[in-house]
Amino acid sequence: MRASKAKSAAFYGPGHNFQPIWMSNVNCTGEEVELSACASSDWGDNQCSHREDASVICTNLSEDEGELRLMDGKDDNYGRVEIFHYNESHNGVWGSICKDGWGYDEARVVCNQLGFPYVALPFRIPYFGPGSGPIHLTNVACTGTEIYLPFCLQLHWGKNNCSHADVVGVECSDFQYGPTTFPAPIAEHTTALAGWLIAIIVISCLGICGMIVVFGAVLYFAKQGSSNVTSSQGQGYPTAATFSPGQPPMELPPSYTNAVASSFPAEKDPLDELKQKE
Repeated sequence: MRASKAKSAAFYGPGHNFQPIWMSNVNCTGEEVELSACASSDWGDNQCSHREDASVICTNLSEDEGELRLMDGKDDNYGRVEIFHYNESHNGVWGSICKDGWGYDEARVVCNQLGFPYVALPFRIPYFGPGSGPIHLTNVACTGTEIYLPFCLQLHWGKNNCSHADVVGVECSDFQYGPTTFPAPIAEHTTALAGWLIAIIVISCLGICGMIVVFGAVLYFAKQGSSNVTSSQGQGYPTAATFSPGQPPMELPPSYTNAVASSFPAEKDPLDELKQKE
């Protein structure tokens, strides 16, 4: 049994509040036979919280067997995934992983094994170059909870028909940028966009049609009102005559004079009214 990875910041969860934190500033050489023999602060003398609890990953695999590294990336958090394996001749050699079965869960195990809490993106293409050497694994199937990639289900080491055009990579992160799910397929986005466009077109048409109906109604009632003002013979009420300066007034036609006279009530003679009362 050997330690393969040291973890900090309560990687497997914090301890209980009622439990004391005995050791802090532990400094070992690796030769000690027990942890209490390492240099440290006084027992129980610390300002730590359980959010800083230390963890360790142990394995009974051969020396360096199953170790991972990321190659040909600009930073240490992304690159082509390579795994160390001892072949049948017991010669240790670094090799790649084939894309068959590679996905988010497998990339998460790789990132966690390398000390990153989150995976940003798995690559199923040789984005970081094809690499060289053998292709050790293919059809890797993880649940995402494994602490070591060789613990995932897989075919036999070195048994595959893959080429270096099929090697995988990952991008790991110390931060979770969003939901740990991939974007919906383009077809789904296209369908949703088409639905929104149809809805906008329908609403716009309804608005335009409504404006046309209202405008038509206004014109209709305005026309009805103007027709009521005119007489049944199509003639309007008489209007005042106009005269040009310096010219004598024109003689009004008899029809116009009769029309004006008929528009006023006839005057009664006061003597006739007195005779009627007598």
